[in-house]
Amino acid sequence: MRVKPEPASINLENQQLVTTFNETNPQTISAFFGDTQIYSMTLRYNLENNTSSPNLAQIALPPDTSFQRVSYYSLDPPTTDIKRDEDGNWLATYQLAPNTAQTVHLQADIQVTLDPNSLVPMIEPTSSLTAEKKYWETSNSAIQKVIQNKQSVGDLYQFVLQTLSYSYDKVKQNVITNRLGAVGALANPNQAVCQEFTDLFITLTRAKGIPARRLTGYAYTQNSALRPLSLEADVLHAWPEYFDSENKLWRPVDPTWESTTGGVDYFTQFDLNHVVFAINGKSSTTPYPAGSYKGTDLNTKDVEVTFATSFPKLKPDLSITTKPVKTFGLSIPGKNSLMIINTTGQAWYDLTLTFKSADSNLTLGQTQVFLPVILPFQLIELPFDTMSTNWQASQVAVSYNFSVKDSQDSHEGSISVQSGPPIVKYLTEQNLSIGLVIGGAVGIFGTGSLLVFRPRRKRSLRR
Repeated sequence: MRVKPEPASINLENQQLVTTFNETNPQTISAFFGDTQIYSMTLRYNLENNTSSPNLAQIALPPDTSFQRVSYYSLDPPTTDIKRDEDGNWLATYQLAPNTAQTVHLQADIQVTLDPNSLVPMIEPTSSLTAEKKYWETSNSAIQKVIQNKQSVGDLYQFVLQTLSYSYDKVKQNVITNRLGAVGALANPNQAVCQEFTDLFITLTRAKGIPARRLTGYAYTQNSALRPLSLEADVLHAWPEYFDSENKLWRPVDPTWESTTGGVDYFTQFDLNHVVFAINGKSSTTPYPAGSYKGTDLNTKDVEVTFATSFPKLKPDLSITTKPVKTFGLSIPGKNSLMIINTTGQAWYDLTLTFKSADSNLTLGQTQVFLPVILPFQLIELPFDTMSTNWQASQVAVSYNFSVKDSQDSHEGSISVQSGPPIVKYLTEQNLSIGLVIGGAVGIFGTGSLLVFRPRRKRSLRR
């Protein structure tokens, strides 16, 4: 149990835990029983291509974070084109035919913890996370004036609490409002909702040279008066996080809920009620969280959440195959692509693949591959050369084993690849480069542009 402020006593009486506080202590009391909460979620992403050419659509899936671990049951329709950006977002890409619509369904369990998860590597902040962005006007004179006498992140946080007031009228009147940004929040301190509290904190923190980002997603509450939030029409929540350089950790905080609860500490002690759908750092607006991808019917319910009792304990499982590299339509002996697919719904970290062959005449271009992460259902394609001292190309067997961080399981297998004579490497190097450039250009013009889906409902993140 974690209680703040410190109780005067904790006693077990008649099989009940009785916690006593000093009557003279005026602070709001917060208590946590347990350190983990598990949610089960169904998310829907409504995608549309209203153009006459094929296009790519990209969506943000709930990612692992320092305080969150995800496990996907199904992603329908499936895709192996899933990438992680520099903020830690998991972005899935789909190809949409001309004038078509597609709904993507994701079912997942999400485990939220009070303590950082050592399994998920911390993403180091870059210079973009202190840069000025739309809504985060760090160079503005009003912002610069505020930070002059503020010494710490805590001082900036307290300034936000003391300056902004939550606008319950906007919620009651169901008013659709534009995002004010940090400067707009300062000019209209009584018109703030969650994004204004978040934008002002991020801007002040960045102006001080401290990396900060915006988190958007689902926040569970049983009391909408204390924690203003509506689950109707997928109204989501936004809160900030800053980089604690001393402890090398991204720390989430929630000035909105601290303000509306009358002082529950969301700065030094976070909770188990916040689930991250998307992270905005390099950009102040994208990617958009689940619940923002609306189709023609803006009132669809695209975020469904229930409590779960356990989090799946999966073992790493990879599908590893090879395919020949082709240039101008012809396979090149000894030039292969290694196709690695994560067949599970969980991400695996610090993956090490080791290859060897019993054929003494075979030389492997890579005997070991290290991958920092492979995401759920992701396909990673890598070059894999197999050259033989023999002058005749042949199919050879290559064995492999792999290990991942914090897993004691042994994983072994073998793949069949085509070998080639060493001279192939020199004869094809120039032609291969030309072929890859041409092939890449054809792929770009043939596929079309990337569709970025903007939230059709401006109020989806107002609370």
